[in-house]
Amino acid sequence: MWRRFAFIKHMIWAVVWLISLICCIEVGLRIHTFFADHPVTESADLDRVFCHQTHHHLKPLETVTLLHPDTGNTFRETLNSFGLRGTEPSMTNSDDVIRILCLGDEMTFGPGLTQQELFTTHLQNLLQDYLPRKLEVINAGVPDYCPLLSLLQYRHRLRSLDPDVILLTFEMGDVADDYRVRGLTSLDKNGLPLGCPHPLLRNESEFKKLQDQFLLAKWLKTKSADWQTQSTYDSLDQID
Repeated sequence: MWRRFAFIKHMIWAVVWLISLICCIEVGLRIHTFFADHPVTESADLDRVFCHQTHHHLKPLETVTLLHPDTGNTFRETLNSFGLRGTEPSMTNSDDVIRILCLGDEMTFGPGLTQQELFTTHLQNLLQDYLPRKLEVINAGVPDYCPLLSLLQYRHRLRSLDPDVILLTFEMGDVADDYRVRGLTSLDKNGLPLGCPHPLLRNESEFKKLQDQFLLAKWLKTKSADWQTQSTYDSLDQID
């Protein structure tokens, strides 16, 4: 009998300690968020929005502080209303302007580079001298994208920009990523991609209510997204 009471007592204390730990983590996250107005951000930590069409995209009009890998200096970058780097592009493409849209992942986005160091900026400066009209190069890179997600990004978000040239950059790792996200992609009867919903959106409504109140829930959601995506990747490890 006494052993049973002792066991119950230990269980109660364990629950109390667990609740106290959760409260301490929540308070710590709120203090950190309060003082870190613009925390230094790396490619994997950029604030992403899960969506039904392109799996994820960067939050529009978000200001982030990026770390330059060579100099160690930090600089701030504000994304435009499309969630892209660079100035706000006009909704209509004038006949007096040649517009090049650059699609890709973090290699295009350039999270550790300033605007002057981006290859899209160099491309614009290099070609402008040889063109009779004004040249506009738009950096539409999004970290962890692949050709499939870039296609959906253009179809659902960037088609209205009406580019004259579309430039897609990728490396062989992106080909593997492209294959892996196909397991999450809805296709039409001809096999063409329609959308790639993020897996966490299937049961998001109730969790979102909790996330809006607790930062710990938001952190757990982010980690769960990483684990679930990695689990999907691990189950699709053969490309035939």
